[in-house]
Amino acid sequence: MKKSPYNILFLLLLLLPAITIAADNPKKVSQLAQATLNTLNQWDNRLLKTYLQHRISENQHLITFINESRVAAVKTEHDASYNQYVASLLKDQQSLAQLSKALQAYGQSEKLDFDSMLGNWPLFHYNLKNNLNKTLTYEQGNRLLNRVLYFSLQDKYAQR
Repeated sequence: MKKSPYNILFLLLLLLPAITIAADNPKKVSQLAQATLNTLNQWDNRLLKTYLQHRISENQHLITFINESRVAAVKTEHDASYNQYVASLLKDQQSLAQLSKALQAYGQSEKLDFDSMLGNWPLFHYNLKNNLNKTLTYEQGNRLLNRVLYFSLQDKYAQR
């Protein structure tokens, strides 16, 4: 019995681990992001790697500033919006780290060439680049992961 690559993909997606780091802890999110950046350095898919590294690095600079400054200690009438922004930034960074890890794992296990796929699907490439420039939640990151994997698998098996 031959297994469909889509069945394998859906099985892998069901086994995707849940986020285990508290999004309200900037130091843990920073450590996760730094570990992700280190693993991305060895990844072959240059386009996707560049997009992810850029976004994670930008977020990391802001998180580092928040961690090292006394900005949170100052109380103002804008605390609620500031706290909401920080929470959003941390969730975005977590989602990007999870997305990066999942793309690397699936890319290696299925031997997917994401750069080639992005070259063959220019509209999706444009949409992906725009989506990576927006704040991601875990759910949005999973949807983005599913789309990238779908187009990559379609690209991979269409060539055979």
